[in-house]
Amino acid sequence: VARPVAGIADFLEDGRTGLAVRSAAARIVAAAIGRALAEPARLAAISRKARRLVERRYDWKTTVAAFRRLYGN
Repeated sequence: VARPVAGIADFLEDGRTGLAVRSAAARIVAAAIGRALAEPARLAAISRKARRLVERRYDWKTTVAAFRRLYGN
């Protein structure tokens, strides 16, 4: 559960790789967490998708290649 701001927006896809909330108000975040915990199968599926996305997009080979492209090395 997060707000899709700054770098978070790069990987947070609401309902797919996480749950997006529009406000940082504690009651809104708590309600989203409560909904997530009430559906453990859905939460597990979201967690698996998020992990795959992070492993694919942010592994060391990908990161090093991106830096090489960026700095021309």
